[in-house]
Amino acid sequence: MTGLRPALAGYLDLRRGLGFKLDRDAKLLDQFITCLEQRGTGTVTVTDALAWATLPANASPGWLRMPGDDQDADRLDGSYRHAGWRGRRARR
Repeated sequence: MTGLRPALAGYLDLRRGLGFKLDRDAKLLDQFITCLEQRGTGTVTVTDALAWATLPANASPGWLRMPGDDQDADRLDGSYRHAGWRGRRARR
């Protein structure tokens, strides 16, 4: 297991503590972390986020833009938001 799963749990706990439900975000971010683990990646990169957000290659445009339950979010936005949060925590 990488440090990504505990980081995701902390991120979701923090955001839920602020009142966000994040049901869809949690599911998508879990899928993103699983994809990174399958690739053997322990960090989040822009390249990895773009590769995951555009899977499968033949997906419809609607696949990339799926409204979340808390706000308009998409696969890419969720992965970037988590990566940004993780990066800020790492610099502390």
